Amino acid sequence: MNLSWFYIIVTIVFAAVTGYYAYETRRIREETIRPKLSLRTGMYTYGGGFDELILTNTGAVARDIDIDIERGMEGGPKIQEALFVPSLDTSQEISLITDLDSIRRYNGFVNVRLNFKDTSKRKLTETLSIDFAEVARRGRKITFQTTPKD
Repeated sequence: MNLSWFYIIVTIVFAAVTGYYAYETRRIREETIRPKLSLRTGMYTYGGGFDELILTNTGAVARDIDIDIERGMEGGPKIQEALFVPSLDTSQEISLITDLDSIRRYNGFVNVRLNFKDTSKRKLTETLSIDFAEVARRGRKITFQTTPKD
């Protein structure tokens, strides 16, 4: 076998490995700049109820956030609400719903659909849901939550 074929094969292998590393580096970068959104309960009342649902960002900045909230009770009407937030920085929170405890007591649900952009202006979508009927079927209770600043 000619030595030049060896160099060609080695070059192809190095190019493939370099391409793979470039792909993985891009994936890591995209994950690093992705906002990490979650829901938590807040504003607890005497007796164990809670009145508020809070959207929290623990990742990078989220921009141009369209928030579509759908909530309701089993067999009842659905209430929809549309909100807009210009940006949500790391560790920032937004109060979304009050009187969440009545939705919980009647085994209702809350769906929060988020359309937003990350810092590189990629359009992202995320849906966060709580089905209180399912929580009740599993025999679970919702616990008190705090943030480090509480």
